[in-house]
Amino acid sequence: MKKTIFTILLLAFALSSVKAKNIYNCRLIIANGDSSFVYENDFYNVRWAYPLYEYSYMVKTNSGIIGAGVGDFTITLTNGTFSDNGKTELTVNENIPFKVKWNDITGNGVISISKANPHDSKEDTVIMGTPISFTYKLATLKGQTPNILLSSNPPMGNTQPVKISAWTDMVFNNIIMNSGYGFGVDLKVEDYYEWTLPSEWTANGKKGTFILTVYDSKNISIIPDLFTTGEIKVRAMNKLQSAGSDYKTFPINREFKFTSSPSITYGNKTAQTFSVTAVPGFIYNWSVPAGWQINGQGSTLEGLNLNSVSITPNFCSPITDVIKVRLKSGNSFSDWLNSPTQIAAPNISPNIVQIYQYEETTLSLQNIDVNEIQSVDFSSNVKKISNQGANYKVLFLDAGNLGVNVSILLKGCSTPITFNKLITVNPSRITISGPASVCPSSSVTYTASSNAPANFSWSCGPYITLASNSGNSATFSAISLGSTWVAINFMGIELKRQNLIIGNGSISITGADIVSSNSSELYYPSLLCTPTTATYYWELKDQSTQQVETGTSSQSRPYATLKPNSASYKSAYILKLTYEGLTCSKNVIILNGTLSLITLQIAFNMSPNPASSEVSIEITDNGDSQSSAKSNAASAVEPTYTVTIANTSGVMINKSHKKERKFKLSTSSLQNGIYNVTVSDGISTCQKKLIVKH
Repeated sequence: MKKTIFTILLLAFALSSVKAKNIYNCRLIIANGDSSFVYENDFYNVRWAYPLYEYSYMVKTNSGIIGAGVGDFTITLTNGTFSDNGKTELTVNENIPFKVKWNDITGNGVISISKANPHDSKEDTVIMGTPISFTYKLATLKGQTPNILLSSNPPMGNTQPVKISAWTDMVFNNIIMNSGYGFGVDLKVEDYYEWTLPSEWTANGKKGTFILTVYDSKNISIIPDLFTTGEIKVRAMNKLQSAGSDYKTFPINREFKFTSSPSITYGNKTAQTFSVTAVPGFIYNWSVPAGWQINGQGSTLEGLNLNSVSITPNFCSPITDVIKVRLKSGNSFSDWLNSPTQIAAPNISPNIVQIYQYEETTLSLQNIDVNEIQSVDFSSNVKKISNQGANYKVLFLDAGNLGVNVSILLKGCSTPITFNKLITVNPSRITISGPASVCPSSSVTYTASSNAPANFSWSCGPYITLASNSGNSATFSAISLGSTWVAINFMGIELKRQNLIIGNGSISITGADIVSSNSSELYYPSLLCTPTTATYYWELKDQSTQQVETGTSSQSRPYATLKPNSASYKSAYILKLTYEGLTCSKNVIILNGTLSLITLQIAFNMSPNPASSEVSIEITDNGDSQSSAKSNAASAVEPTYTVTIANTSGVMINKSHKKERKFKLSTSSLQNGIYNVTVSDGISTCQKKLIVKH
């Protein structure tokens, strides 16, 4: 039953005065004037309220104190908000109204009241009472929809009335009413419907969104206008029209559509026929993108009953519009009807997933008539090789995530169309295999990897020339010493370069790691290119004492000898070799003793001395006494020895050149006396005194 402004809801909330020992009853009053609706069913002990309606409440006690009464109360809401501040908690005085809106949900709304502050703490101290609450079922219609029936769908241009009706068996959130016969029944919706029509349509003299009673909604006459489309929406409303059910929608299809809308490929200028539903007696207003032709008469055209036209595309200008048509009657127009024909923009796509720099890749043009293409150009990070139809063979000149610009000029157009494509390119994996150093006057072959482009060419730097090439390999002739390079090229682009040195790129020492205490070991320089003449600089460093011995050797005897000395401990050495700026070293250990560095110095034996008519000379060196050195020295290239005889004043008397290590010198022409005999191999020199006595 309905409770008006004077309805009082008694709440079990007692306020006690410590001084006067009075007991006050606290009440909640609905104070919303003559349009307040709170429903109560005592039979089922159920109270309910409508969502989104602004209710006005007031706290009242029987204290009889006017004004602010017995003091402040704290009001807390569940599933509701205060209209004044949009919050869920508020402090109010007794006798002062406050406004509440309940949420539109399936659930309960609760008002909780507790004492906040006394009115006069000196004379009438009121202590806090026990909070009380009052619960409402919320009469929501959420999750439900009414039924709707439309007699017919009005076609385009038809303004004849159509019939529509709505009905429902919805109930409010399962709220049970007392039937009056001792049992409960559901609280049904028997109030209003909210209707929304397409603009310019009318029903019972109303437009847009309006409210009708349940009775009036059972049989509505709707009058459409000529062209408007859209949808009809309806929902059930509560008695206060504050909240409703979910919408039931009915789309309006006035059967105005394209009956012919052929596909168009970008660039294709062939005329195509487009047609829409025939609506006799109306003017058709057509529009196409700028530069296109409708029946050869421009980009716009209108005519009576013109429901079919011939459209000729033009792609020399950007497409900024669509093919569309609308109906016209006097000053009234229908909405534009867009053709479903979609003209896809040109695109380009690689034919493989993994793309590598400098490797041939095919890019395929898409969504374009290749027969209408005059030229295709790419940005500077792409080199075009050739094309066949829509497929373009290219090289990517950079690596990374590349933005590739594509420019396409169509036949008959002066301005190209352009677009950008992001393509991921991996770094080049093209390689050149071959030695890093070669000797002068020698031939060397380099080979490019198989992923290099077909028909690439070879080039080279100074000190080397291209002798021949076949397939992926090329042979070069080294001319003279120096640093240079070889490279492969394609269409003027250097794809890969290999640096090399003509000459000895490095040097190493060949010899044993361990020297025994009872034999010497020879150590040789190891070079790519064996020189005709050379001087090698040796250095032996004792890692314990840091003492250093040095020596030199020549190409005729390039080796150095490590000779053991008597000792009783293990020693570690570093043998270092230097030649024309190249340096290397080797760790050497003698297990029991120490080592000495010996580089072969020239020596000779001379007899007889004194000599009369001739003297015999045999050239030796300081390694000849070592058996291991002799065998290696025998294989060395013998130098030319220079032999001179000079008097004690340094005046040269005789000079000769010998290839042999044993030879004779005539002394018959020399006067008796002492002479200096000198033998040199170009690196070292040995001098001895000769006595001539006839």
